[in-house]
Amino acid sequence: MQTAVTHNNRARHISRPRPGRIPEIALTKVDKILWFVLLGLGFGGFFLGLYIAVVLYIPSREISVPYRAIMLIAACVMIGKMFLYHERFYSRWLWLPIGLFFLLYTLRIVADGYFTRQPLPDTPERMLLMTIGACLIPMVALMRNMNRPAVEIAFLGFLVFTVPFGLGTVGLYQEFFGGEGTSRMRGGQFIGDHIGVTPLGVAYMGAAMIAVGTSRLFLPRIAGTLQRRGFPILLIAAGLPPFLIGASRGAVVGLIVCAGAMTLSKLRSGQVANLLAVSVAVGIVGVGIVVAAQEVGSGVVDRFMLIGEQIQVDASGAARLYIWSTTWQGFLSSPFFGYGLVVPGVATYPHNSILEAFAGTGILGGVCFCILFSAGVLRANFLIGNHPQYSWLGALFLMYATYSLFSSSIGTLGFFWMGLGAVFGASHFLGYDNPKSGAKRKAMVGGIPVITRGRE
Repeated sequence: MQTAVTHNNRARHISRPRPGRIPEIALTKVDKILWFVLLGLGFGGFFLGLYIAVVLYIPSREISVPYRAIMLIAACVMIGKMFLYHERFYSRWLWLPIGLFFLLYTLRIVADGYFTRQPLPDTPERMLLMTIGACLIPMVALMRNMNRPAVEIAFLGFLVFTVPFGLGTVGLYQEFFGGEGTSRMRGGQFIGDHIGVTPLGVAYMGAAMIAVGTSRLFLPRIAGTLQRRGFPILLIAAGLPPFLIGASRGAVVGLIVCAGAMTLSKLRSGQVANLLAVSVAVGIVGVGIVVAAQEVGSGVVDRFMLIGEQIQVDASGAARLYIWSTTWQGFLSSPFFGYGLVVPGVATYPHNSILEAFAGTGILGGVCFCILFSAGVLRANFLIGNHPQYSWLGALFLMYATYSLFSSSIGTLGFFWMGLGAVFGASHFLGYDNPKSGAKRKAMVGGIPVITRGRE
């Protein structure tokens, strides 16, 4: 019996676990494909697919539906493998708020869509499909333990799909980069070739590429020059065009959040050399963005610098404040069960994930979502501050966590939930949730995050 067990373990490439350590599983070919698809195609493939739809002049559904089907199949296969082979994945108390929140959110969709007939942002069938198929299931799949080979395969997938998207932006909107034209980039409105190509989506994906590229600049020397310099610089350069043409103020805020997390992680570590390196890199990227914006005439800098004034006079800014205040008042009118997923008197969602959670699921669901949001931020900072090879996952989550606070709906923003699942799975594998591993003890001394040893 012992021989059979040992042979089975060797066949599945499972190393014997040390006390207090999670066993590391070597990647099979199927594993590599799954990580490549879930984090590569999952984040970078959507907008690249929309660009392909523009070029081929076909409806976006002919691209988006197969994309979501592939993602759902890959996620189900990943989850099936975990249960079939008893592989380890996230197994801590956060499953409780995850289950409660999605249960309450799903019940709200069913109740409003089929019984009370209250308005919804979309049809109940589509909302259920998006909430479960595009958010919950991919998130659970990405909570699988993620070792370093898996992270590198996932990053390669992200690079493969996002760089063509960035370069495609230059091709599709070349008149805005080298000629005359009106768009957000030149102070006017964004001109999209397709309803799915929105300025917010394009700008945030470009900002995510810049944030991921910047975080990868701080890999250890053993990673090689291409990994430490070539790929990160390529990502940053390819992310600039979509970021500039989308000209979203929220995307700028997301970059500032990621830059702050990178800088503070080195500041609190007490390592002056690393702090200087991060500060210089972040400063160079920031100056590069400003110079590039001025060269091509992007309105992103002006829109951000005048954000206080524009909130008062700009239609979108004033509308956002009205939506948030109305959503909060609606929640106060029904705090225990919430009032719905659509802002009272306005045919749209609240444009803020925390407000939407409270308004749609009541105080219990809102608290559960806040727990998940906070846990994701803490784990993202843990990855950024302690594990350079995993830091890009933390930056990616922080970017889309920022996105969720200003735009989109939590029931359709799959990028947020996939990023949350990734930071949960990666941090759990690295011992964040295991008291025997000492990861938290290394990361927190006297309430201040520090790095003492065991860095990747």
